[in-house]
Amino acid sequence: MEILRFHFAHREYVPELTEMVPIVSDLTFCFDGEMHYIINGEELTLRSGDALFIPKGTKRRRLYTNMPNYYASINILHDEPLVPSICGVVRGCADHEVLYLIKLMERSIKTVSLLSQDKCVGIFTYLYSAVSEMACDIDTHEIRVIKQYIADNIRDRITLEELAKVAHFTPQYLCSTFKKQTGITPMQYVLKQRIELAKRMIITYPIPLYEIAQRCGFNDYCSFSHFFKKHEGISVSEYRRSIGLS
Repeated sequence: MEILRFHFAHREYVPELTEMVPIVSDLTFCFDGEMHYIINGEELTLRSGDALFIPKGTKRRRLYTNMPNYYASINILHDEPLVPSICGVVRGCADHEVLYLIKLMERSIKTVSLLSQDKCVGIFTYLYSAVSEMACDIDTHEIRVIKQYIADNIRDRITLEELAKVAHFTPQYLCSTFKKQTGITPMQYVLKQRIELAKRMIITYPIPLYEIAQRCGFNDYCSFSHFFKKHEGISVSEYRRSIGLS
């Protein structure tokens, strides 16, 4: 296995890639913005927090998207098939830990040595395993719809009643069904996704924490600070100070 190409950048827009059937597999993580693809004739949208895996020999095309984007793309050259075999978008797996590993890969890829290549292959193998594990998780159609709705509206106010309408459930039945499949309630899931978005933004953008709170859908900085510490065990300012690749 060999890392043939690695791309990690902020862009003001996503350039188009013409249709091709390459001999490499591609693992892409979207940390902010959107990306649009046509994979074997099916149009797919990659949103903030999502991953896309395209096996080698798959017909693919990336469409032009006129919006800022932050993503990482890894092209892998390999002889043996990757197991388990996945293809397509996997929602909600491009979290802060993935972003940290991508930054480690970015540092290693610049070092020309067999050891750095092995390190990058190891990071890719871990990332692929994590993505494939999430892809194999089985949700019902209604739960997938709810998760997608939350991902699309994570920066806005979301209520249990609103989610219930999306799934055509009563709020009580939605809570019961969602918790049975995920282990947490819908609103706990919303909070978890807001915290994950905040952690990605803290790593990515050198902006005030109150602005991150607003962008992640919290009513005010106090509630953001409270829930962050409750969820992570440290304050948000301590978390920011702990982030660093040096």
